[in-house]
Amino acid sequence: MSITCDCSTDQDFEASPRCFSETEVTARKPWKCCECHQLIPVGTRHEAASGIWQGTWDTQRTCLPCAQIRKDYCACGWVYGGLEEAIWECLGENYITGEIADWAKEST
Repeated sequence: MSITCDCSTDQDFEASPRCFSETEVTARKPWKCCECHQLIPVGTRHEAASGIWQGTWDTQRTCLPCAQIRKDYCACGWVYGGLEEAIWECLGENYITGEIADWAKEST
């Protein structure tokens, strides 16, 4: 697949974590993807990113399809939970619902 648009977040990243760890893990209990909000069932591989954001320890869990979309389209940076909006603003498509923005329909 060739990328025609970089949907990376163009910010100062003041909200970058003080410490950070990202690993691919197997769910031992059900989680929700921080991007598409779909269930990550027990036994499913997913990405777990832990760190201290603005003084609070947190873990963001991402299903592997959303993690791949982030890698493909947001290689230079993203905000956890902001993938749907970034793809909508950049490509004019809601990758979760399939909705296409009017401006994106006109350009095809």
